[in-house]
Amino acid sequence: MASHGFLFPTRRHFLQATAAASATGLWVGRAHAGPAVGFASSNAAIELAGETAFLSEVSIAEHLLVAGGKGGKFGLGPFSASYSISEANALLDWIMSLPRKKVAETNGAIVFADHNFDAKRRVEWTEGLITSVQFPKLSATDGKKPFMVDFKWQPSTVSHAGGGGGKVQAQGGKKPTKAISVSNFRLSGLPAESEFVTAIGLPLVSVPEAGRKDAKGDIKFGDMTLEFSGRSREAVYKYVQGVLDDGRLTDDEHRDFGIELLDSTLNKTLGNISLIGCGLRSYKEAPIEVNKESTAKFTLTFTVERFDLKLL
Repeated sequence: MASHGFLFPTRRHFLQATAAASATGLWVGRAHAGPAVGFASSNAAIELAGETAFLSEVSIAEHLLVAGGKGGKFGLGPFSASYSISEANALLDWIMSLPRKKVAETNGAIVFADHNFDAKRRVEWTEGLITSVQFPKLSATDGKKPFMVDFKWQPSTVSHAGGGGGKVQAQGGKKPTKAISVSNFRLSGLPAESEFVTAIGLPLVSVPEAGRKDAKGDIKFGDMTLEFSGRSREAVYKYVQGVLDDGRLTDDEHRDFGIELLDSTLNKTLGNISLIGCGLRSYKEAPIEVNKESTAKFTLTFTVERFDLKLL
């Protein structure tokens, strides 16, 4: 069931929440409160640029008192949601506007529907800016777990209304022929064996000051991690030792990595991930248990300068 924490059940709860709100880190905007809602939401979808896509989870922007006392202003926190990249559509383009450093204000709406997909509630926003994108960890042991993206966006205004009736259904976008999971992938770009990569941690992309239109230069890319089984330790450590020999990381030692997102047969590529300008940050071996047979594991961590994802 989709989460949509939004309303305070009583005025007392509202006042308690606003009194406890932090006076920093919130964008100040206009907030329009909506009516109480008495239905169970089984489905949530996002409407964007004339297209509709379903979400697995969504939290509505909070209305918070930024400064107390007379003349205090109310502000808005961010929306947050989780989305399975099952199709190339306007939502994915908007999400990727942050890592591509092409952030753009976008208007849209969240629509909640019952189990029959009848729209019951609608939450609209204006001038939304993507402020955070967390890509999932790719892991060969996670079976059919879908490729989910967690993202946040900062609105300028929020308004609440009834659903307006009608059915909610996905529309627009270009669907791949098969579902994308986190367990089927292939890495390229490492000057050593990569067939024993068991997991890849993709970077968090974020902007520290939410809501700034000129925030392109402040976009931050988190680290990327590569987890290996011990069978490839010798070959990979030879690469690591070559980087460590002179005690510094030079420009020509930065790597560009490519990740193919594959179908369940591992024969067809459904999407490509590019990680550009990656510099080795650390090499770490997992603890080794004495008197126990187990395969050694180790992790390489890289900084990331640029990131992109495209579905085919």
